[in-house]
Amino acid sequence: MASRFQLPRETANTLFNSSTQSIALIQAQLRQELAKPYDPSDTIYETGTKALSILQTRPQEAFELAHRHLNIFPFYKVSECWRRLYTEASLWKAANLKSTEDDLEGKLVEILDMAVIIAGAPRREKMICHILTWMATNDYVRVRMMAQTQYPAEQQAKRRKVSHDTKPSASIPNSFSTGPAPKRKLTHPMPRFLYMSFAAFQQKLNDDHNQNQKQGSQPFIITQAITEWPALADPSKSWKNPQYWLLNTIGGRRLVPVELGKAYTDDDWSQKIIPFRDFLKDYLLPPSSSSPEEEREIGYLAQHDLFTQIPGLKSDIRTPDYCYSTPPTPEGPNAPPPPQVEDAIDDVKINIWLGPAGTTSPLHTDPHHNILTQVFGYKYVRLYAPSEKVYPKPKPEKEGDVDMSNTSQVDVGLWINGESCETEVIQDEFPQFKDAKYVEEILGPGEALFIPRGWWHYVESVSVSCSVSFWWD
Repeated sequence: MASRFQLPRETANTLFNSSTQSIALIQAQLRQELAKPYDPSDTIYETGTKALSILQTRPQEAFELAHRHLNIFPFYKVSECWRRLYTEASLWKAANLKSTEDDLEGKLVEILDMAVIIAGAPRREKMICHILTWMATNDYVRVRMMAQTQYPAEQQAKRRKVSHDTKPSASIPNSFSTGPAPKRKLTHPMPRFLYMSFAAFQQKLNDDHNQNQKQGSQPFIITQAITEWPALADPSKSWKNPQYWLLNTIGGRRLVPVELGKAYTDDDWSQKIIPFRDFLKDYLLPPSSSSPEEEREIGYLAQHDLFTQIPGLKSDIRTPDYCYSTPPTPEGPNAPPPPQVEDAIDDVKINIWLGPAGTTSPLHTDPHHNILTQVFGYKYVRLYAPSEKVYPKPKPEKEGDVDMSNTSQVDVGLWINGESCETEVIQDEFPQFKDAKYVEEILGPGEALFIPRGWWHYVESVSVSCSVSFWWD
């Protein structure tokens, strides 16, 4: 099975004079790829001949069949064959979209993105990525803009409706409003160092371990650690510019999973998948003056591998060399356990964290070392050593229940910012927490925070902000 979706060179040059034609070519190429026979080892055969027989002619039925199987079990227990069927049915649905559809581009992007987000798009991820990357290129944007200028307004009304152009809207600002660095009294500030070489970083880890009774390395901040990233240094690729995000998400059509609520431990916390433009408008940008003055719901693009979904953005960042260091292993009874086999990672795992002021990550611990980098905006971070008494949530009693034992029962945000009556309740319920030692700091643009494996950390956005985390073992 071909893994690369190849569009002819003339596609981006002179062949198309409208976006309808460009989408039509994508659909034609899709049908050509889908018509190729499956590899004999393809797990899709396990879905049965009936499911395969309706893929091309009745893809919606095949899609619904796969969707039902995806919802029966937790994702990690779902057989790959149903994820394959979901993906193939999605691709046939995309290939069969009618040119008269409202916002044809949006429908195409939605179907392809959902195949990746929901099913992982086994055997088709590269092809889908190639299509969506091409649609976000300047050539595609130019074709769309050219089509708009070639059709008079009255003819535009007769053509299919397009809800959003790929051009940035004039109403979208060219910079997120993060404000100045917040002034916050820090009782136990953590160490800060100017940009460190790899050798100096490794030496710092070793020295901390030796000076800390072999209990491993300590957290610290490196200033000017990522100031050379294009996302910070290149005005044409600035992540602080909302319009740049729109250009890289096909006019904001790309879908992203958003967490709703202040923290994942809240009772009203939920998730939904929405177009990036809606995430931008509803959660990141200030409300319009015409909007009613009421408390906005908090939406957070948290711990998402956006760089697999939109590879073009990965060229705007650099994996820090620090991620290839070897932090010393803590010794003794208080040492955090090594990662479980299923949690261990061979390469650096990269995730993005993008959200407004007020988003929080409750006090928790991760099974990997972490370099948390700040692209724009500011975050307050507080860390506790693995040996401190932070009252982890109990492990689940039944198989299948969510394991939250890496998260503290203590609401640190309430402990820090709450009224005295609220902090008294916390103190009564968790009496030893008040004596737990911690370090804290404000993480600002261009800075990187080293979080050793096993350290408990609480993170609070104090402005609209974007961070990138790098996990390694």
